[in-house]
Amino acid sequence: MDMLKLSVRGFLGEEKEAFDGVNLKFAEKDGFTAVFVKGDSGDKFFSASLGAEIKIEQPEEMAEYLAVHRPGEYWCSPAFSRDLKEAPHDTQMLLMKNKDDTYTAVLPVCGDKYTCVLEGREDGFYANVLSWYSELNTVDTLAFVYGTGESPYKLIYELTKYATECLGDYIVMRDKRPYPEVFEYLGWCTWDAFNIKVSEKNVLRKCQEFNEKNIPIKWAIFDDMWGDVRSFVGKPQNTMPEIHALRVQGALDSFEACPVRFPNGLKVCADKMRMHGVDLAVWHPVQGYWKGISPTGDIARDLPDVLCERDYQGGMRLAPGITKEKFRKYFDAYHKHMKECGSVFMKVDNQSTIRTWYKGMAPVGEIARNMHEALEETVFKYFDGALINCMCMGQENVWNRQKSAICRCSGDFMPENNEWFSKHILQCAYNTFYQGGIYWCDWDMWWTDDSNAYKNALIRAISGGPIYVSDTAERSIASVLAPLAFSDGRILRCDKPGVPTKDCLTINAKESDKALKIFNNCGDIYYVTAFNLNEKQKPVSVCVDLAGMEVKPLCEKYVLTERFTGVRTVITEENGYSFNDTVKNIDDLRLYTLAPAISGFACLGLCEKYIGAKSVTDVTRHGFTLIEKDDCEFYSENEVKKVLVDGKPAVVARNGNFYKVKITSEAKKASVAIIYAE
Repeated sequence: MDMLKLSVRGFLGEEKEAFDGVNLKFAEKDGFTAVFVKGDSGDKFFSASLGAEIKIEQPEEMAEYLAVHRPGEYWCSPAFSRDLKEAPHDTQMLLMKNKDDTYTAVLPVCGDKYTCVLEGREDGFYANVLSWYSELNTVDTLAFVYGTGESPYKLIYELTKYATECLGDYIVMRDKRPYPEVFEYLGWCTWDAFNIKVSEKNVLRKCQEFNEKNIPIKWAIFDDMWGDVRSFVGKPQNTMPEIHALRVQGALDSFEACPVRFPNGLKVCADKMRMHGVDLAVWHPVQGYWKGISPTGDIARDLPDVLCERDYQGGMRLAPGITKEKFRKYFDAYHKHMKECGSVFMKVDNQSTIRTWYKGMAPVGEIARNMHEALEETVFKYFDGALINCMCMGQENVWNRQKSAICRCSGDFMPENNEWFSKHILQCAYNTFYQGGIYWCDWDMWWTDDSNAYKNALIRAISGGPIYVSDTAERSIASVLAPLAFSDGRILRCDKPGVPTKDCLTINAKESDKALKIFNNCGDIYYVTAFNLNEKQKPVSVCVDLAGMEVKPLCEKYVLTERFTGVRTVITEENGYSFNDTVKNIDDLRLYTLAPAISGFACLGLCEKYIGAKSVTDVTRHGFTLIEKDDCEFYSENEVKKVLVDGKPAVVARNGNFYKVKITSEAKKASVAIIYAE
């Protein structure tokens, strides 16, 4: 595609007086273009809500597009269309599929002062440059980068990398962000389990339940309602409307736990949890609680110099900030206390409320950098970087977290709700496509005791990120979690963030007769899930192929298996390395494994596990090591005479060239040797 056709104009003051003294400057690298906005308005100030706009003409070559946009403060969602005038407000990534099957992407960013988002209007498509601050008389910022390529995955990754370079390498790509060890294990969260009834008694009973059911949960997040919000005491707390009313009016008094629900304090509770093999993790919003910091509490008394007063939702509130030093002092005090109480990581919420909490106090990029630098500094100081960033998908957040690895990418879990699940999987898959070059994505908590349990387990198996549940008392089901992890709780985690296949990127699965497919890999073995999200629940078609994942074949044959229908087959160049299927409805599940049959052999790993490739090591056609003992499967075109497990003959069931081995070894690991016929 040729260069995008662009034009720019600026705006001054609240009235948005048109100003022609802004210009576009360009930089190019490897066929990509960076677009900068520059201007000086003298003694006047640029508009806080729209300092400049860049009109982008719709390319004639475009056929259809994906827009990842932020419909509210916290989360992003995908939108699909053929007309850029229909692109939603606050679009943060635009991927256009062109008529020649190439792709063009526009990726807006947030710099040290200004942020940029895209939107369609009646008269065209625009990039909006704004600061939420009314005292800037200059603009000098990177607005967006764009480029065209044959691979949409490589295009978004390389554009993201180019944007980080243009921003001065302030943030790093995902491969430079260490993945915290704690998130390699299964976890649990108190929120959907107990809500405001979270207490030492209930949490310890839940930990005991995990032990009794042999469910290897290794950490538990104390989510909303655990903290010291004294305005809750004595108020009705029996229904969700009552609980919600309390939450949205509450302000944090101290860094300790609620003394009513945790009479022995947070540290004592954490020590007791650890006796059950479960570590404590702690949730908190950036601003303290939903209405900030209580003016009569311990925090306001002990840290008055780090708090600022804000008119927020019709009342004067206290919140930390806005300088880095104030944020740092607040987070340091909070996180030091959490470390002393035994917490092993932090989940920090409400990050995308800079607009509502701090608008007008300083430029958005400046506040975001101050907040995220301070937050990450203390999290790395006390928790070695173990952090879940949450409610955090604004541009100002995405482009200002320097090195933390994990970003939540969807709205809150809702049990027993198919409509929610469709929305959720779309959010997770397409938000990960957009942000996966920078972050590992957290696809949120879920219930094992829920009609959508296996669907939720399946998408998290392929997500590449953390896995944690939120079942209430006595309702956790071990068998739902078993395919996701080893007996010690370690997740069989894919190598990358899970994303939609190429043919799904610009198609709305709710309106399509094709399934939504999400894929990931472990080395050279690929996994694909397929879901029927058709709003009328008509059967949809599935084409599983290497090309849809941009996989170059390593050999003449690939072994294809499907978890729920039992399909076992081989795909070759002759059939386009593809397999066709049909998914009847949203509960008709699919998980395909595609493994190269190198020299006529492929190891599929443990039969029970969704991501079987992660269950084996030292794989050759003559054998392999099982990380944990259980029945396993492999494919061999050479006839197998016998299989030895730890040197002893094993029971083997053969189905064509597929061999299932019964493992009876007493050892934790098992060594499998394959003896071929002459």
